[in-house]
Amino acid sequence: MKMRAMTMALSVGAALLVSSSVEAQFRRPKTQPRTTTSRSGLNPIHEKTKTEAQSAYQRGDFQRTIDLASSVLRANSRDDVAYYLRASARVDLGLQNGDIQIVRAGIVDAREAIRLKGRTNYIYYIPYFHGMTTLATLEDRPAHAQVVVTFATKTINQAGIKREDKAHLLYHRGRAYVALRKMDEAAADFKSAVQSVSGQIGFHLDLADALAQAGRTDEAADAYKAAIARFPNDPIIYNNRGMFLQRQGKSSEAIADFTQAFQLNPKAYYALTNRGFALLKSGDEPAAENDFTASLKLNPEQPRAYGLRASAKIAQGRLDEGIADHKESTSRDPKNSVAWANLGYACFFAGDYSGAVKSFDKAVELDSGRRYLHPWQHLSMMQAGQADAAKTKFAKIMQADTAKRDWIDHLLSYLGGQIDGETLIQSINDKPGVKVPQLCEAHFFIAEKHRMAGEVDMATEHFRQAIETGAKQLAAYRAANFALKKVSTADGDN
Repeated sequence: MKMRAMTMALSVGAALLVSSSVEAQFRRPKTQPRTTTSRSGLNPIHEKTKTEAQSAYQRGDFQRTIDLASSVLRANSRDDVAYYLRASARVDLGLQNGDIQIVRAGIVDAREAIRLKGRTNYIYYIPYFHGMTTLATLEDRPAHAQVVVTFATKTINQAGIKREDKAHLLYHRGRAYVALRKMDEAAADFKSAVQSVSGQIGFHLDLADALAQAGRTDEAADAYKAAIARFPNDPIIYNNRGMFLQRQGKSSEAIADFTQAFQLNPKAYYALTNRGFALLKSGDEPAAENDFTASLKLNPEQPRAYGLRASAKIAQGRLDEGIADHKESTSRDPKNSVAWANLGYACFFAGDYSGAVKSFDKAVELDSGRRYLHPWQHLSMMQAGQADAAKTKFAKIMQADTAKRDWIDHLLSYLGGQIDGETLIQSINDKPGVKVPQLCEAHFFIAEKHRMAGEVDMATEHFRQAIETGAKQLAAYRAANFALKKVSTADGDN
């Protein structure tokens, strides 16, 4: 079966730059049971076409499935199996491409299959439930998932449902619970599905993932162990368990799992990407870069892998090469605001302030919620000789009630000259987990203003204090390192 990338997770802190890391989760995309397409008394050519369509679906060739099923429906608009097959393929293709209209078309097909034969074939509900849950995610409308829970519950309670069909219905109700962030309920449904039909890898993986998201870490670890016992040679399970272990801070164990996944399937580029990510997080940038390069050789269509390799190169001081990879990432995924933000940081590190301005502006244009970029926009504009334009751009924000200002507002007020460095330091929140990152950013931005004023000694001192915080996950920390090296080099030249 074809492997498909699921949603890639990236954490973002309100006032912090997070690393340009991305986790890619892969799993089997299809959990629908097969349906028998050949029935006596029907057109043998149509039955053969539907069999071919089902085979195409199992291979992950969703467009081929749609084309074949459509050819049958053009000749017979009441063929329930063709509607079911086209519905399943349309929903999966829509999910794969993030295309809401294709998903909706699949839902329409599923409803027609249900209308024609849903009372005798309960699997026809599966693409409908799958489509509605997918819509809940793509449209951020939990009500769609609640519809699935309501109707799936009624369907599951019907008498006479085959055990396999019931297992798949339970699984899809579990997916709806995940969309509703009800992880304990989701885990219960996935567990029931596994107990009924143990041969579906998707059931096992989603059970482990739901348990992990519910904070039931030990049970999640046991679920992964059981999945490996059931599918000992499947690289997907090792890959996903590696991601689970990485989130637990067990980098060495995660790397071992990613390595095992790649050994089981030398074409498993995703395992190399994830191992590279784990190596990058553990500080082994050269090894991480090698993994990203090898992964991209296997599959160049990985925009985020270019961004990750850029991070590895930049950490080794090769800024120009890192910027080139970030640009490749944005060209391949031009609507990814995180990719544009990371390109902006890289340009800033390299002293290309005009390039940083353009990249940060693009990131905010794509996602206005990335307020943590505002101080970087302001600072980049100042460095690019656009100080007056920066004040104008952020004037409204800086006019906000001082009692209601958050850390972003305080940084903008400092850059705009409304408060001094001492006041900025006093504005730092003392809460654990917040104080150190804000202290790092405060010293960095103070250092930058001193540097622009030609006050090298003061700038150097504050850059050093930013680095001494140890907040390595921040752009401010990395920028301070690059800036301090430039200052040291300039002093050496003098």
